[in-house]
Amino acid sequence: MTRTSLRALTLLTCLLLATPVIRGGQSPADSQATEHTPKFRVGVDIVRIDAGVTDRDGRTVPNLTAADFEVRQDGKLQTVTYAQFMPVSSAPAAEAVVAVSGSPAAAPAPASAIPVVQPEEIQRTLAIVVDDLGLSFESFHGMQRALHDFIDHSLAPTDLVAVVRTGGAGGGLQPFTTDRRVLHAAIDELRWNGRSRNGVEPFTAVNSWTTFSGGGPAPGSPGAAAPGSGAGEATIDPADFRAVDQLRSSMSAAGTLGALNLVIRGTRELPGRKAVILVTEGFQMLDRLDAALPESRTRTALDRVTEQATRAGVVIYTLDARGLQTGGLLASDNIKNRAGEGIRDFSADRTTFRRDTQEGMAYLAEQTGGFAV
Repeated sequence: MTRTSLRALTLLTCLLLATPVIRGGQSPADSQATEHTPKFRVGVDIVRIDAGVTDRDGRTVPNLTAADFEVRQDGKLQTVTYAQFMPVSSAPAAEAVVAVSGSPAAAPAPASAIPVVQPEEIQRTLAIVVDDLGLSFESFHGMQRALHDFIDHSLAPTDLVAVVRTGGAGGGLQPFTTDRRVLHAAIDELRWNGRSRNGVEPFTAVNSWTTFSGGGPAPGSPGAAAPGSGAGEATIDPADFRAVDQLRSSMSAAGTLGALNLVIRGTRELPGRKAVILVTEGFQMLDRLDAALPESRTRTALDRVTEQATRAGVVIYTLDARGLQTGGLLASDNIKNRAGEGIRDFSADRTTFRRDTQEGMAYLAEQTGGFAV
């Protein structure tokens, strides 16, 4: 591997590492103090690693053996006992099997053209979880196009895949299949959820003329009545709206993680290496009103998901459906009566919001062995 570099999603090479069994030990003093404490033994026999290997020109390197790899854990060299090349990119001939819904040029393949895959032939089990509880309308169309492209070009015939949405009841569940026509149809049937914690755009639009029960512009904005004047005075504290929005967002994030937990439990007995791809706009782990405190409802659901994924051997990858966002002003923002300093503060708030929601995605992925995009 002197002239090769690792690159994700190019190919999968399974490495089996022989590692010693780890046994917990206690000192004599500790053993006397915990004489009646149950003792547990934890052992690791084999660790399997997926690696994408390309040369300096980006070409796949297929003919590698265990001797070509060097793996270290905490600086200690590990023994690689086995390496197998596993291509994951689909072949062009597979287009005859794929029929994208709504595309007149794509003709459905006959049933006889769909290969029958036995359970022992399954290499990967993938659950694509579309978080319609946390997607804006603006991101939805781009997300669907990206998923269609992923199904066409990034799946192998031995991949078992399902498309699931977090905001659905029984209708949101789609069985695992190797038939790409079923997957394309499931993606086409996805619809934006009006109950999403995100609205039309990834960020809340600036609106200087939001009215309260007293009528007129919001307190503090130009044209607002002075407190105590009785003329158009607002009767609702804006902090109450922030508290309600905090509650709504945390409950929605807990719903997302609860649905993700059910998906992980459903993949527990399925064959192959198991992974979940969560397509979302993220969630916040800290209290919005007090950034020093964790959001207890979301954190509890997050801990349950990571524990369930660890037990089931499921790796979670998170994908931010917003794409690249600057946090700057949008065409929908009404800044007519805003001072320059207030506009800068609002842009900074958007940047902070994007960072905080991406931190939740990154934490979930890293705790299960995956990564966030």
